[in-house]
Amino acid sequence: MVIGRKKPVRLLQKHSMPEPIQLIGASWCGFTQKMEAKIDDSAHSDQFCMIDCGGADKGHEACRDVRGFPTFKAGDKTCHVGYSDDVGAIVTKCTPSSASAPVYLPH
Repeated sequence: MVIGRKKPVRLLQKHSMPEPIQLIGASWCGFTQKMEAKIDDSAHSDQFCMIDCGGADKGHEACRDVRGFPTFKAGDKTCHVGYSDDVGAIVTKCTPSSASAPVYLPH
């Protein structure tokens, strides 16, 4: 997974999906840190890229209009907001056929 690496997002598209699912968070956020670890331990880690709105990627376009961390985007659409133990469910929600509306789960 690309989380924690300081490479530009545009270089992180080395997988079968047309574009990675963007994990938009902040390195200082506990829920972002927990989500990063959950993704790293999953079989889906190659389908995500991290955008650190609280650090190196602070001015990144994806950080605009984000109301909480972590937020997941597929392309320009928000597909999931909040921490989840089920990384596979996030991948399903964020695939092109199902990335229509954000889903909010309790922490």
